Amino acid sequence: MKFISQIILTALFTFLAQYFLPWWGLFFAVAIAAMIIQTKGLTSFVAGFIAVAGLWLGQIYFIDLANESILSTKISAIFSLSSSMQLMLVSAFVGGICGGFAALTGKLFANLFKKKKELYSIYS
Repeated sequence: MKFISQIILTALFTFLAQYFLPWWGLFFAVAIAAMIIQTKGLTSFVAGFIAVAGLWLGQIYFIDLANESILSTKISAIFSLSSSMQLMLVSAFVGGICGGFAALTGKLFANLFKKKKELYSIYS
């Protein structure tokens, strides 16, 4: 349940942060969500990855539909990709990796304030 809650909270924070902060502001939003909902390190990384990758893929897809795939087709040709969907998936993957590492950073930062008897591992 915490995993799904972290995905939803991360996606919500990221969606809101994109309107008020630069693109790298999502790192703060994802890290804060990971600090609020404490999960294990690997689970936190996966939740951040899924939330940001899913959010970015959805936003890219709807923006691409609105402009009739004009821009994404041209950029796909520049990168020698066979379709604009590949460009969308690559962009979502990059965003997901950034979100995953931001969530892991937030989790490890929250670990700094735990008692000394607990391990500072990404698996705890």
